[in-house]
Amino acid sequence: MRISKTYYYILLFAIGFCVSLSVPYLVQIATYTPPKYPLVLYSSQLKDIVYINYSDNMCPMTDRKGRKYTTSEFDSLMPLLNYRQLIADGRMPSKIGGFDSDAKMIRSYQTSFRISPTRKHQPKHVAYPVFESIPRRVGAINTDYIFSLDKDVEIYDISLNKLDKEKTQLLKNELLRRNFTFPAQWVIGNTATKKRYDEGYFVLDADGKLFHMKMVNSRPFVRDTHLTTNSGWHSFHPYEPTLHNFYGILISNDGKLARVNIDDNGSYYVQWLDIPNIDPDIDYVRVLGNLLYWNVTVTKPEGEYTYALNAWMLSAIDSAFVPAKESTWNKINKWTFPFIIRLKQENSLLIEPKITDINVNAIWVHILLVGIYAYRKRRHGSHARWYAIVALLCFGLGAFLAIAFLPKNDIY
Repeated sequence: MRISKTYYYILLFAIGFCVSLSVPYLVQIATYTPPKYPLVLYSSQLKDIVYINYSDNMCPMTDRKGRKYTTSEFDSLMPLLNYRQLIADGRMPSKIGGFDSDAKMIRSYQTSFRISPTRKHQPKHVAYPVFESIPRRVGAINTDYIFSLDKDVEIYDISLNKLDKEKTQLLKNELLRRNFTFPAQWVIGNTATKKRYDEGYFVLDADGKLFHMKMVNSRPFVRDTHLTTNSGWHSFHPYEPTLHNFYGILISNDGKLARVNIDDNGSYYVQWLDIPNIDPDIDYVRVLGNLLYWNVTVTKPEGEYTYALNAWMLSAIDSAFVPAKESTWNKINKWTFPFIIRLKQENSLLIEPKITDINVNAIWVHILLVGIYAYRKRRHGSHARWYAIVALLCFGLGAFLAIAFLPKNDIY
């Protein structure tokens, strides 16, 4: 079978591209091993950071000096984590860090949430549910209304599938009264119906002013928080603690983290977490807090950084670093694929084709394939084609397979 020169060019580069797109992905899936890190926390009894590995049933905890602790010792040295077991065993201390060991109080100060860059890098919502922050029935968090906030504000009654002009005008008047500037840069809140309570949304307007917006007794509640930072706000990550004592975490564009609070006078203020700046587009953050400490773990490509902070002032107490182990994929990748074409990035829910993982050391694979191709051509008494060499240098194994399976004619 003979094909035209044009079709041969198209097939060669198309097949080369498709194979180059799929082979690294399949190899990564086949060799994938999730990174394993110990749980790193600050012990209120040892006054030091400890490493917890629940797969070790006999000695799950290790301190910085390498000493291992049995399960019973682990319970006693981490009373704010294992208070239920200590109470059941009758071994709960009467005071911890100057506070009475009350199970209800300990439980109410437990904090656990994650901050993921995918929450920022995802398809933009066009509408958001309007929840009632003070519902008539406890636990009844549902709604028939949604709103959009772009060039203007609109509230729709989804049960009737129509614009609610009265509610729309009420919210618009309140936004304008608070000097809100359209359009909103982002609107972030917890849109799930299964939550302790609703605190509405934090909204960044076109001028970079941060507003808090929610519905209270069927009336719009809009406040300018007056929270500012030199670099501007990157994103907000809501959290509903049991005590209603803070709203969530704000991240500035330069990677600083701040806890958003409100005082007795209704004024908003932030407490900056005493940790190094993060990259909000790449890094993952986990917060495990209790009555005395916040343990903030930042996962970066090179490993996990854990920072122990005072739970009240968020000042730094201690820190630790656990390096990442090189995965099988990384070992293969840096010597085999000069570059990877990814349709979807690890820290994004969007389809964004990009060339990533550029490894100059792996270009020898493509050069080797060019050498094999040239040798085969010379052996058969013909000349190497320039377009085949270009395809091999660009797509490597993909182009080599395309050349091997395409019909052999004088073009080849």
